[in-house]
Amino acid sequence: GFHPELTGRENVFLNGAILGMTRSEMAKKFDAIVEFAGIEKFLDTPVKYYSSGMYVRLAFSVAAHLDPDILIIDEVLAVGDAEFQKKCLGKMEEVTKQEGRTILFVSHNMGAIRQLCNRCVLLQNGKIIKLGMTEDVVSYYLYGQNKYGAETSSKFTTDNKTSFPAQVTKIWIESENGIEISESEIKKDLILNIEYRIDQTLKGLVVASLVSREGMPIMYSYDTDADESLWTREEGVYQAKVALPFSIFKEGSYTISVLMGYGQENITDPKSFIRFNVENNSDDLTHKSYRNDRPGFIMKDVQWETRKT
Repeated sequence: GFHPELTGRENVFLNGAILGMTRSEMAKKFDAIVEFAGIEKFLDTPVKYYSSGMYVRLAFSVAAHLDPDILIIDEVLAVGDAEFQKKCLGKMEEVTKQEGRTILFVSHNMGAIRQLCNRCVLLQNGKIIKLGMTEDVVSYYLYGQNKYGAETSSKFTTDNKTSFPAQVTKIWIESENGIEISESEIKKDLILNIEYRIDQTLKGLVVASLVSREGMPIMYSYDTDADESLWTREEGVYQAKVALPFSIFKEGSYTISVLMGYGQENITDPKSFIRFNVENNSDDLTHKSYRNDRPGFIMKDVQWETRKT
């Protein structure tokens, strides 16, 4: 809504007038608007000479400080440096949570959407594709119509030989009772099983498991951390088990990759991974929603000790 021939200063007062604010009301807010936008040196320059980042900085600052009942923010995080984006997120949280006003936030930044929004609309070619809770809509946008996302497979096997004398040959998951889980939807504690072959004695081989969600690494574990004797391994077939309690996972789709390293060399087969879905099977819907609405991808119950002093 800026006039390209007017300066930044003039456009600030013009926007206030359009929204029905007097010049004295705008004068009270002017310093805060300019400070937030961070373009003090260019206030008296016509905005047609502004970069796209400067333009959006000033536009967002004006809109956010004029106290509208509904604030429409369209891709404001697509420009500007990290510091300005952080300021924008902070201001939007202030507007919604402290001032109780509504923000209509248009963005392709899934992290920001998760942080700010409690409901989402997914649009495509001007049509509503999905409407609902933020996590449901974001997952649908990222992965398509599958409830949780990518194609799942709870087992990996290979007979292909590699040039290196160590190779992961099988990955599968079992229940805590030792029963192999063939379906890819997990509702209880699970055991990750890894089978690998070593063709000669190796010193310094490391086997690791990496749990990821939406391409983001969230939990890493090395076998040598639990057993230092594994730094030297003789020829043979090995089987490792990793206990993964169900309680640490939130609802969603997860990938577990099995990685191998030897010295500074990564000898991991890029196909050595499995995918599975986690569904919260709690009967307490309030407790279920509360846990799934917490930030982060995993939930670890830790020991707390609280006392009155």
